[in-house]
Amino acid sequence: MKTPASKAPVLRRFCLPIITGLIAVLLLVPGAFQARADILEEFNKGVGLMQENKFAEGSAVFDDIIKTYGGAGAYDSYGAAFGVMYYHRALCSMVLGKYKEAGKDFETCIKDFPNKTVAADKVQSINKYHTLAFFQWGRSEQAAEEYAGALALYEKFLSKKPERGTYSPAELYTNMAICQIKLDKIPEGTATLTQVIGAFTRLKEQEKNQVYLAFLELATKWVEHVLPKEGIEFMDTNEFAIRYSPSEMIFNGYNVRLLKLAQSCIEADKGMEGLGLRFMSFLPRMEDAIAELEQQQFGFSAPAVKERAKERIKKLQDEIASGKHIDITVYRILAYAWEKLGDTRAAYAVYDYMAQNYENAVIKDGEKEEPFHPEIVYNAARTSFYLGDINSAQHHALLFLAKYPGHKLEDQVREMLLEQLFLRGEYLRCIEITDNMLPRQTKGTPRHDLCLYVRGGSFFYEAMYPEAQPLLDEHVQLYPDSTWRAQTLYYQAGNQVKLLEWKKAAGLLDTWLGKYKESELRPFALLDRGMCHFMENENAPALAVVKELEDNYPGSGILDSSLNLKGNVYQNLGKPAEAETAYSKAKEIAESEGHGPIAIESIIQLISVYTKLERFEDAVKLYEEFTEKFSGDSREPEVVANALKALGETKQIEKGLAHMEDMIIRMGKDENVDLEKAITTYGKFYTEYLGADKLIARIKELREEPNLGSRVQAWLLILYVDTADEEFEGVKRTAEINAAMSFLSGFDMKDLAPYQLGRLGDYLAKAGRVAEAAKFFEEIIARPGDDGKIFALDGLGKVYTESPDKASQAKGVEYLLKVENYQDPTFTERAWASLARYYERTEQWSKAEEYWFKLVKDKSFKNYGAEKWFGLGMAREMQGNLKESVAAYLQVFTTHKSLVGHSSEAWRRACELQWKRGEKQNAYKLVRTMLEQMGYFGDMTGDLKPDIQKAKEEVNKAKKLYEIWRSELGATDPDVQIRRPK
Repeated sequence: MKTPASKAPVLRRFCLPIITGLIAVLLLVPGAFQARADILEEFNKGVGLMQENKFAEGSAVFDDIIKTYGGAGAYDSYGAAFGVMYYHRALCSMVLGKYKEAGKDFETCIKDFPNKTVAADKVQSINKYHTLAFFQWGRSEQAAEEYAGALALYEKFLSKKPERGTYSPAELYTNMAICQIKLDKIPEGTATLTQVIGAFTRLKEQEKNQVYLAFLELATKWVEHVLPKEGIEFMDTNEFAIRYSPSEMIFNGYNVRLLKLAQSCIEADKGMEGLGLRFMSFLPRMEDAIAELEQQQFGFSAPAVKERAKERIKKLQDEIASGKHIDITVYRILAYAWEKLGDTRAAYAVYDYMAQNYENAVIKDGEKEEPFHPEIVYNAARTSFYLGDINSAQHHALLFLAKYPGHKLEDQVREMLLEQLFLRGEYLRCIEITDNMLPRQTKGTPRHDLCLYVRGGSFFYEAMYPEAQPLLDEHVQLYPDSTWRAQTLYYQAGNQVKLLEWKKAAGLLDTWLGKYKESELRPFALLDRGMCHFMENENAPALAVVKELEDNYPGSGILDSSLNLKGNVYQNLGKPAEAETAYSKAKEIAESEGHGPIAIESIIQLISVYTKLERFEDAVKLYEEFTEKFSGDSREPEVVANALKALGETKQIEKGLAHMEDMIIRMGKDENVDLEKAITTYGKFYTEYLGADKLIARIKELREEPNLGSRVQAWLLILYVDTADEEFEGVKRTAEINAAMSFLSGFDMKDLAPYQLGRLGDYLAKAGRVAEAAKFFEEIIARPGDDGKIFALDGLGKVYTESPDKASQAKGVEYLLKVENYQDPTFTERAWASLARYYERTEQWSKAEEYWFKLVKDKSFKNYGAEKWFGLGMAREMQGNLKESVAAYLQVFTTHKSLVGHSSEAWRRACELQWKRGEKQNAYKLVRTMLEQMGYFGDMTGDLKPDIQKAKEEVNKAKKLYEIWRSELGATDPDVQIRRPK
């Protein structure tokens, strides 16, 4: 039977010690070959070759001896001793893997050359290997995998009661155990091997080696026959004997065999995982082997041992450096086993250790070698995410993304990271990850579903509402069956609330609330719906929502917010007492639950309520409570601003204004903070309680403060301009405005906010310094973003359309038309008025009519009342549309009579147009009515205001018309009775 070549070296190792003593045995019986010295010489030659490991040559020598001197007469010629020739040739055959030939020679040695008494005329000699040949024959059969025959020969050998010292009992019983195990006689083999292990400490190194081989054979049977209990019990009992030298385990290849057994157990799905893990507990690490070899290299070992240790250390270190060593596979299988057994924490510990220590790990994928560290880090991230150890998970996931961009597992890592980061509320990181990830996903896939959901939700929670809305809408449209459908639908609705789209939000929320009655997001949806009711002045439904929240979701964590909403509704209803109760309860809950922002909102609203109720002392107490508990909060300026009225009424305005100044200086250091509102409020209360002169003086003092930043200085100068413009008159007003503007003009335009630039531009334009004004507006246009753009477009439009240069006028029209793109009603109204005036000035009457008509048609536009109707009348008149013109003029003097400049001219023109149309009686009656109601302006004298002067002129024109028409018509009615105002 063919036997693997790998077994030959093992057999050779066990033959050599036996061969070493053969010459000594032969010398004890020289008489057998005394007559033939040449046989003895040949025999010694053969033995010498064996000792030199030249077994083929040695075998040839014994072949010659047997061919020359053997045969039928060999026993008669040389006695039993000639059997040693067959014995030695058998040993050579065993080493050469010729087990059948070896078996025949051992059989010949035993059967043809027995030790027996012979006749006196026969040669008397002894075959010293007659009994030992049974043992060696058994070994040969075992090597040929004829285990039953081998076992029978071992038992026969024992029955011969072999002489002690001629064989190794440990080897014999170990071989017997192996044969029993191979024959599936597992209990017998286990018992035999246990008998040898009992004497383990007394065994030689080669015998221990044999014991370990037997253990591996037994272990193989535990796996084949699914005997985990027996295996674990055996290993627990005999652990000392089978915990072998780390370096010998590695260099003998035992660790590879043991690892394969462990892997088979773990992958078998037969409840063998425990046995597999027990096998793995005996596997040495490379570093353990190196440590052992270093002791040999630097200890009291023989020079040969030291040299071998040095060579082995180098080999192991080279394997470690290559990243291909067995430890990587061991840990990989170990982690898999723990996961399979449900111990994810143990699996994570393995992956974490590997991630830290095996960065250069390499694994084979078919014929190709690939770095294995990315997969290790991925698994460390995956298992730690499963365990909820988010810090470790993030560490490994972010490490993976940093080290292995573009790896095939990258999206899986991002996916794991996304879910956990989103659950933890780390929305900015989610946005950062999906920046790269979302565009690479195919629509309709689970990963695209997740990315879109997380990105939209993250923008929502980060208050980036315009960015969130299209993503949320897309998710709702694409994924009606998504795992996150309920969440996305809520975000979609809630986002509309944040965008102040109350009607859209209300419809979406109503649908959501009707469908998702058990969702954990329901309280938040109710609160949002309540806000929509409130903003649409639907006070009763808003209160009903708050009641549902109070009754059904007292532990939702948003009861304090809902009570603040309740307070807002009661304020809307003019019920300050009820509002106070709601805000006070909200404040109490918020403070007890650590919801600082909600508590601050309650304080802000309570201060407003107390101020309206003129409970100024209570308002001041709340202000002081805030400064004690929440000083430094971002809403501190708002609290101070709300408290200024109460502080003023309790004679503490200086304290409040000083606090506000401190806030303004602090806010000025943050470029993202809007200073305008804070400074406007500061100026309002300073003027109200201390006067405009003192405010101007204080602004001049503050400008000298060394810690005052340029932003604050600029805003204070704007306040200076506004205060002078509103509070002063005449020369003083002009002087103060010019002083403030001269200071502002000294600033680098790049240091000014858009509003400040716009204010300067306005001032310069009104002062006739058009070219300078345009520079400030152009600076706003040149900046990125939309901040102040609409203001600048409006300003530039006015500046250029009022220019005498036609090219500039065209440019101005272009700017004014762009204003409409921003869809801001206030600025659209202003731009249309500027365009109408421009077309009026340039006598483009159809275009003027178009824009004046737009202004009167849109009822939401409340400004330019008299001017727009007058302009519409004038544009129609100039195009000959007299009837429509009269209708427009009528709106001026009936609706805006107090604006006497416009109304007097419109009235007079309406009279003339009716006369032109032939409606002379109507014209005459209309002019009489005008004189009755406005005739008194004709008698006014002195330095009149422009609109009064205009009315006087129009009345005098109307008097002349009246006299001419009265004469032409021959009217006999009484003279006009002028009504003079009381």
